[in-house]
Amino acid sequence: MLFDGSVVSVWADSAEGLAGEEDTRDYRFCNLMDVPVEAQGDFDIVGTTPSNAERVIVTVAHFPRSAVAEVR
Repeated sequence: MLFDGSVVSVWADSAEGLAGEEDTRDYRFCNLMDVPVEAQGDFDIVGTTPSNAERVIVTVAHFPRSAVAEVR
């Protein structure tokens, strides 16, 4: 839930910023996807796999910590 009362549903394989009160990172949600190399420039890629150049970790949602009231 965001501080403005909005509710957002995000389906993701991984999440950053959820490690506890000391974790001050913004919330980033990512999926492991197969993306052709020539199309990877159209995505926010934050990681790759060593065995397959097309298998990448893509950001699917990013929320500033200051905007988020609760993550469930």
